[in-house]
Amino acid sequence: MSQLLSNQLQFSIPPDPETWPHRIEAACSVLESVFPGERLHLAASYSPSRQRVVLTERPKYLRAKLKTRTRWFNLSNGKAHVGCADDVRDEGLLSLGGGGYSVSVLFPQCPYEVCEALIVALGDALEAHFAQWSPWYTFLWLRHVQWGHWTSHGLELPSHSLPRLEYQDIALAEEHPDILGWLNYWSPRACEHLGFAEAQLDSRFKSCSYRTPAGAWLVKLGLEALDYRIAEHRHMLATAYEQFPLVGVRRGGLCGDQFPED
Repeated sequence: MSQLLSNQLQFSIPPDPETWPHRIEAACSVLESVFPGERLHLAASYSPSRQRVVLTERPKYLRAKLKTRTRWFNLSNGKAHVGCADDVRDEGLLSLGGGGYSVSVLFPQCPYEVCEALIVALGDALEAHFAQWSPWYTFLWLRHVQWGHWTSHGLELPSHSLPRLEYQDIALAEEHPDILGWLNYWSPRACEHLGFAEAQLDSRFKSCSYRTPAGAWLVKLGLEALDYRIAEHRHMLATAYEQFPLVGVRRGGLCGDQFPED
């Protein structure tokens, strides 16, 4: 498998117009501090050509987006990416974009501990409801087997017992995490919705999970990065779904019903 893949995070965020520009700007500052020398100084227009303009006042640009219907925006450092949507190769691209209810972040390959620090810092800056992160190929596999997303990659399909999930409209599910990953950012509202309580955490998750500076939770499913090819990791993920039955919109049945046992 290629090691030249970018990382991706998607956050469900409050649409509150009073704080929205400030939270987006704070997230930009987080990215620029983690990747010194990079600037999110190019904005893409919402048009077929996606023509980019150089920003001189990013906060002013974001405030102007409040007057648009979707608040769609995309900010980047101008570096290229190569490949299709599920195979974005790392050419130094740094990008943050979205709309009123969600923000997506693309960032270059970096150590797992940096990915963890980013999901925490960005989640707190955005006052996000939830986000998750898994190593790229594991998340591709999860999208494929749980959401039914087509993928161009020839992923292995080992046996598993994960719930089938429906895609949910992020604008209608503020506190309802849509899928589990290795790293899971949950706001206090999301924790309340899920019935999350630190004391009830499985011991395997409890030792890895912690509160963020803003009072959210980073729930981490094990010390090792989640690898869908490892049976123990698949079992750990299935256990997490049993512990948090409200995560995701369940379709009924298990994805593993369609595959033979090991």
